[in-house]
Amino acid sequence: MTDITNTTDATFNEKAAQLRTLVEELVHLAPEAAGAKLGELGDRYQHLLAAGKEKTCQAGRQVVSTVKKYPVETALVAVAAGLATWWLVTRK
Repeated sequence: MTDITNTTDATFNEKAAQLRTLVEELVHLAPEAAGAKLGELGDRYQHLLAAGKEKTCQAGRQVVSTVKKYPVETALVAVAAGLATWWLVTRK
């Protein structure tokens, strides 16, 4: 019985030592991996920000172009939207 217990204890101690080594490696590698992932996410953020900025500028240019092309219609749409908003806000 004692021989089995000693073997089990030795196996457990060996496994615990291996686990301790793996945890120590993980502690040392985690910041490096997190830094690499943060760098990748930063690059993706910059790319998406640039794409979003370009699309916003393009939409703004399209609005200006439409207003210049159809000034009377644009003014009428703005007046209609204002009247509709006024009517919705003031009704009981």
